[in-house]
This record gives sequence, C-alpha cells and structure tokens, in this order.
Amino acid sequence: MFFKFTRILIFNFIILSLLSCSSDVTSKSSGNGNTDDEGGNTTPVTLDLSFCDDLKSVTHGRICAIQPSKTDPNIRDFSINETTPGPGLGFHAIGIPSDWSKVAGVWIHFTGSYGAAYLPSTDEYSTEVWINELLDKNFLVLQLAYFNTRSVNGDWCINEVFTPSGVNGYTLDNCAGDVRLEILEGGTDHSPQVTVSAANGYFNRLDKLIEYLNDQNISLPNALKVNDVEWQNIHVSGHSQGAGHAYFMAKNYGVKSACFLGGPFDIEDGVNQTTPAIADWYKEAGSQTSVENMGAFVVDQDPNYGPFMGAYAYIG
Repeated sequence: MFFKFTRILIFNFIILSLLSCSSDVTSKSSGNGNTDDEGGNTTPVTLDLSFCDDLKSVTHGRICAIQPSKTDPNIRDFSINETTPGPGLGFHAIGIPSDWSKVAGVWIHFTGSYGAAYLPSTDEYSTEVWINELLDKNFLVLQLAYFNTRSVNGDWCINEVFTPSGVNGYTLDNCAGDVRLEILEGGTDHSPQVTVSAANGYFNRLDKLIEYLNDQNISLPNALKVNDVEWQNIHVSGHSQGAGHAYFMAKNYGVKSACFLGGPFDIEDGVNQTTPAIADWYKEAGSQTSVENMGAFVVDQDPNYGPFMGAYAYIG
C-alpha cells in the first residue's frame, strides 16, 4: 500500500510540475507534416529508431537510449570505468513523440546529482514519467548523460574529499558557479574542484549527439544546430542539481522557458560574503531569460524547502 501511495505522489508531482512551469508551453504542430486534400492530417510520421541502444514505448511516444561514446569515442559512458556503472553519467535518453510531424519544439532536461538518464545495467529510465508528460505536449525531449558524478553543494563546494585539488571548496570564490561552468563548457579549467575534458563538457556532448542523430537521418528541429544551438528557442528543466543547471542556462545563456523541480539553490562560499546567503553567481546582475518565462515546483516536505523558496524569492 505504501509503495502504491508513493507512486501516486510521484506521479502527481510530475503532473503538477508541468502545470506549474507551463505558462509558455503549448502543444502546437511544427507545421512540417503533410495533409490530405481536405486539410486533415495524414497518418502520423513514425521514425525508424533501430539505431537506439534501448527503446521503450510509453503512452505518448518512445524513449530511445544512446550510448554517449558511440557519438564520440572520447566521451566516457560511466564514472567508475568504461564498463562499471557508478554515480552519474550512463546513456542519453531521447523522448520521441508519437507523430514526428507534430513536434512542437525541443525540451532539454538536466538529471540531478548522481543520476543517470538511462542505465543499461538496470534497464531503467530515471525520468520516464516526466519525459512521457512532455511527449504528450509533442516535445522532442533530450536528457543527456553528463558530468554529474557528485553534488555541487554537498561534495565539490563544501567537501575536499572528491576534489582533485584537495581544497575545501568553501574557501574558493564563486565555487558553485565555476563548477557549473566547467561542467557545461569542458576543456577550460574554471574550477580546481572538477576536471572536465573538452570532449566530456555538456555542450560538446550535445553537439555530438546532434551530429549522431543527423547521421541517422533524423530531421531535427532548427534549434538543434551543431556548434550553434539556439538556446533561445529551447525549453529547459532540471531536478535538484539539474534545476541549478537549468537556472544557470536560463540566467547566462537565455532559453525559451525554464522549469525547476525541487531546486535550485547553491550555498554561498566563504569568500567576501554578502547577503543574502546564496552562491555568488546568483548575485551577478542581469538574466538572459525573463522571470516571466521561469517556473518552479517544490513540495513543502522537501528538506531543502526553505532554501529553495529563498532562491525563488531572490530570482523573483
């Protein structure tokens, strides 16, 4: 009974989350499908997804798993070694709507700390319900495996155990912002707390995935261009630590809309502290995405409910 009740709570969380973040989300046809002589829609356009490493049918489409190293041999698949699953990374998960001719746009979701979009060892998609809800709105959904092997707040920025520098991140100015930037960009030493190669940076992983899908003759929406992704035309979301990446993208790069699930919040570092007690990058002036195009959902039982609500108030 408890298990069933918990699943209902999780399902309701997902439904309410999408409603909370959906002021700028509509279900529209991309207009690239054919019609018959009377103006009606033809048979839905279904893609050949035989290239997927795993494929699962859900109510509103299919979810395709892609091994990241197939898109670029320099990209790693697992955090412990190349065959053993560990915290984070794993395979990409791609949500494909039932009718490709009605794709409404692109939605990118960031997984939380230690989470994998898809793990072949367990044959599980971590956000299957969330992807299915987005497919119901006819979005192409991209949930990439990326460098989320530790927690920005709990590990990298207040604990020296998991850092190559051996330095407590709390003593580093703008620790959280620099860690997030290196995870996204890769190849540039923004922070001594993480070492992310150019190949394993989030943006390169996305570019290589786009190239790979193009090679599979998937006609992607115009926003997904190699080395020139149109973030202003892409919706982003994230859960927990992923919510922080979604807000970082919204604030610093500009997106069509952003949705935060159980987040975001980064602790302040111990250098040149100012009020409120929140990470430096939050306090940097300006945002490339208007607050009207951001939404959030959090439950009051969350142990971080207070900090999350404080972050929402600060964001506006």
